[in-house]
Amino acid sequence: MVREEFNTTLQRLRPKSAKRSFSKIALLALMVLGIGLVLFDSVSAGSKQVLVATAQILPGDKIDLTNTTSVSIDLQGQSDLYLRELKSKHVARYGISPGELVPLSKLADESQAQLTSLVVQIQRPISGAMKAGDKVDVYCTKLLAAGSVGEPELTVIGAFIRSVTTSSALGQTSQNVEISFGPQFLPGLLTAISRKDDIALVNTPLVG
Repeated sequence: MVREEFNTTLQRLRPKSAKRSFSKIALLALMVLGIGLVLFDSVSAGSKQVLVATAQILPGDKIDLTNTTSVSIDLQGQSDLYLRELKSKHVARYGISPGELVPLSKLADESQAQLTSLVVQIQRPISGAMKAGDKVDVYCTKLLAAGSVGEPELTVIGAFIRSVTTSSALGQTSQNVEISFGPQFLPGLLTAISRKDDIALVNTPLVG
């Protein structure tokens, strides 16, 4: 008799204990889910879409989907310093390397950025440190009679190297360098080329 009453009491208590355990587990799961959502919101709240270069961008290049892609990143409130979408037409004022976020300080509106490109032949090889995207000044030196030369003249200010190719002929090595520069310098450079002036490139600092 006593055993039957004990078993009956135990059966009554078991469902209640199970219900309590289930309630605790459900409550714990909801708490964990809530904390996760809060953390996710706090992380995603600081992330912004910005553009990153997928290829080498040279001065004068248009910024479009062929050389950039959009990424989401938390820049700690600095996202306004970078291009976030392709709403208007931009061109690069300075070189931008692959993987680099596209800074607004290196861009110009397409209507305002007018650059002319020209290939010049350099008889004396330029420094191996010079590469596409570098900023240079162009100096031209007149070849005078009797093998003498004049003073170097600053012909182009703030040009950008786009490409460098080396060629050899008859034992002499020369380099063809494509540069981009303001159109106001084109007449002077064409005159120097027609005179067969000696042309030299000198690195200048990249200042925005």
